[in-house]
Amino acid sequence: TAVARRVCEVVRHQLPLQLFVQGSSAAAYRAELARVGQILIPELGADAKVEDAANQTLLRLRQMTGWVLVVDDADPEAVCELLPTGAAGQSMGLVLMTSQLRHNAWPSAAGLTSCFGLRMLTTKESMDLLGRSEAGARDRPVDK
Repeated sequence: TAVARRVCEVVRHQLPLQLFVQGSSAAAYRAELARVGQILIPELGADAKVEDAANQTLLRLRQMTGWVLVVDDADPEAVCELLPTGAAGQSMGLVLMTSQLRHNAWPSAAGLTSCFGLRMLTTKESMDLLGRSEAGARDRPVDK
């Protein structure tokens, strides 16, 4: 999660719309997409069903550029079918998923273009990484 936040900080000028959602289960992910839809699609209405709002959100993201969707704690079974990709499987923005599952647990249907295995950061490492977003440190590269 700390690495995802740092990546978002680095790309914020190119991708200013940054959305963070929980992906630990299908229900949580759909609810989060519906919540995002309430922000992106004002005409959606607060009484929209979660499934309908989630689908409308994905449709809107497929039509937009300049966004990052961070799916935190992603479960492959929960999110693979509900990614904002176009007909050719390409995204108009950046989908960044964090997961405690090893990358080989992700099905090929996920259409991942890059997958990086990272060890769990310590609290100090996370705080150091997040601290780089302070003034004057924004342009430092993110270490792998």
